[in-house]
Amino acid sequence: MTKKEIYAKYDIMFEKDHILYNGNWICELLKEGNTKTGKRVYTFSLPAGTNGTCVCDCIGCYAQTGRYNAENVQASMKLNQSIVENDIDFFYRAITAQLEKLAKGK
Repeated sequence: MTKKEIYAKYDIMFEKDHILYNGNWICELLKEGNTKTGKRVYTFSLPAGTNGTCVCDCIGCYAQTGRYNAENVQASMKLNQSIVENDIDFFYRAITAQLEKLAKGK
């Protein structure tokens, strides 16, 4: 089964490692790990702080410094948060499809 067929099974359009969400092509939700976690450890990030997943804005919070402040990273995490909060069905289907795709080989 191809990547496109796996996503189609979950009623999601797939093209070149992007999925169609609300008329826009977005990156797949799970991101490949880094040198710290390893490439085969996939992550899904949400924004930190009172506008994200935390109840406070802790001084020195690692999730509010460094690369987490980059506009593209913030935009990606806010989109993730919006999908989880407003379209849990799409989230479930997209994550399930991506995991199935990964299990069958990239």
